[in-house]
Amino acid sequence: MRIRHIEVFNAIYSIGSVSGAARYLNITQPTASKVLKNAEHYLGYLLFIRVDGKLIPTPEAEILYKKTAEINSQLIELRQLSENLKKTGTGKIKIAAIPAIGLEFLPRAMQAYQQLHADVQFEIQLYQSQDVVKALFAHEKDIGIIFAGESYPGTTQSKLTQGQCVCVCAQDIFSDKVTVTMADIANQKIISMENSGPLEHIFHHELANEALANNSANITAQTYLVAKNLAALGSGVAVMDEFSARTTSYGAVSIKPVVPPLHYQVIAVTLEQTSLSVDAERFVRFLAKFLEEQTIAAQSSIDCA
Repeated sequence: MRIRHIEVFNAIYSIGSVSGAARYLNITQPTASKVLKNAEHYLGYLLFIRVDGKLIPTPEAEILYKKTAEINSQLIELRQLSENLKKTGTGKIKIAAIPAIGLEFLPRAMQAYQQLHADVQFEIQLYQSQDVVKALFAHEKDIGIIFAGESYPGTTQSKLTQGQCVCVCAQDIFSDKVTVTMADIANQKIISMENSGPLEHIFHHELANEALANNSANITAQTYLVAKNLAALGSGVAVMDEFSARTTSYGAVSIKPVVPPLHYQVIAVTLEQTSLSVDAERFVRFLAKFLEEQTIAAQSSIDCA
């Protein structure tokens, strides 16, 4: 079968009519009918029969559909990729970011950058780390902002800033401590993270190194902001990056440095074989300076009460 045969066949099979398939594919009904007849002639057997005015797939069509459905899905993805590639160079900087950076600090950086370069447009979307990289490979976004940890072949990674993990808790917890140890944290209910990323791996690795049990609170949060809100309500303690700890949340919390220090890096990820626009490259440099300044400010303003 040819590509056009597969597209029309799958559309008719899924929708149940030639007219509906034609509308879906944005072609005329006579064209869809002609492609179907050509496909049947090419194959040498019928794909559909009409019963009481309805198109019914033949046994051969049922078998073919199981094989061609995946091919058709790949064709749709290829078409979308082609459209995304056509849209590159529009003057818009398209960014995929993890919530830790994308909820508050990335928007601040974008606003500050636009004050210097008013003609630059931004597009931002938040994902989990693995989906940030998927968006790059689908050419949906130009730049990914994630925590360093995993290696992604075919990408280039550049450091934006380095920070230190902190413990976020209700204000009556650790009120007599300037810093908290892993043993201190292990004695509390710990709020875990869904789809554990690099920071969560660092934290649990250190717990294991010190042979400390993970005293889970049976609460798992999807983002660090949710974990911070839960900590503010007294549901447990959470270990996170300084950016998430400083993101506006439900209520007041206490933020304590963790000792020994658990360090992390925020990085920008781009595709190896794709060149960024001048504006995009300039913004990455601007963002690195902006986040570095925010990291220094965070470390100097952490609650030491």
